[in-house]
Amino acid sequence: MKRITTERVVPIGFQKCVRKQVPGVMYVPYTGGTSPQSESGSQPHERLNELANEQAKLEQEFDELHKLESAENEKIHQLEADRSEETRKLEKTRTDEQVEIGKEQALVTEMIATEEELGLVKDTVKNGLSDHYIVVAGKIALGRYEDLDEAKKKLKEFSRKSKRGRCIFAVRDGQVMRNPRRIDGIRQKWKNGFNKFWWGQRDINRMLRVAIAYNDKLDKAKLALEKRARYDGTHVLSYVVISGKRFRGEFDTLEDAKHDLLMSKPRKSKQRRAIFEVVDGRVEPDVNIVGGEMQEYGMKEGFNKFWWDQRDINAMYDIAVTHVSAKKGGTR
Repeated sequence: MKRITTERVVPIGFQKCVRKQVPGVMYVPYTGGTSPQSESGSQPHERLNELANEQAKLEQEFDELHKLESAENEKIHQLEADRSEETRKLEKTRTDEQVEIGKEQALVTEMIATEEELGLVKDTVKNGLSDHYIVVAGKIALGRYEDLDEAKKKLKEFSRKSKRGRCIFAVRDGQVMRNPRRIDGIRQKWKNGFNKFWWGQRDINRMLRVAIAYNDKLDKAKLALEKRARYDGTHVLSYVVISGKRFRGEFDTLEDAKHDLLMSKPRKSKQRRAIFEVVDGRVEPDVNIVGGEMQEYGMKEGFNKFWWDQRDINAMYDIAVTHVSAKKGGTR
């Protein structure tokens, strides 16, 4: 039977420590190099290196996400700061407006008190009666009366407990008097027969604007009636239509002129256009009242008119005068 001999590697320096040698095993000193055990143990190290690399990548991605989150938070904080600044500016603007309104009200109150004290109130007529009386309630003018008692009666249609702003304004020489506290020298109070109510000067100013607009409207309507009454056949009348920079034509009747103006431009067009009245070869500069009708009211009266301001009216008037003068020899 043949004896098998095996080799066993023992590191140098440990040979003396081996007390008993196994028969049939040759002990060879270990001189270095890679042992079989180290070769088989290299795989876990490579896996650890891979895990470390993956962890580094994850940490890098986390840092990038943290940076993005910080940038978004900074933007949000900036937006909140801008919004707070806008709110602060808005509140400051409102406060300034309230201060200005308060100053204006105080000034008006002081002026009225001074005028009343000195007897210089323009709308207080102690030695005469006003021409008309306008009753205003809220944003509506209820009528213009020649008799003060009739105006008081209209005002008493409201409940005394109603908190809706209402009062009477006096009209003298065609002008609405701005101070309703006295009417013809009489204080506008309940004990004097006035069922008035207002919260303050702002309420009075608002009703005053309504009264002025209503008075102007009635005066214009009266002027239109007077203008229409003078057309008794003794005057030669015609109507000129101007659209933009064009002279569209001259018509014998107002209805024909209104129809031509209606066909000249769409109703929503912002190009200037109007009808001018020609009396005895002379172009009338007033475009608000034409042929006794209110062109100023636009399509409510059948006029497809439009102009921005007085400059537009003057430009159209010059065109009308040029053509009428060239045709009939009229003058301004």
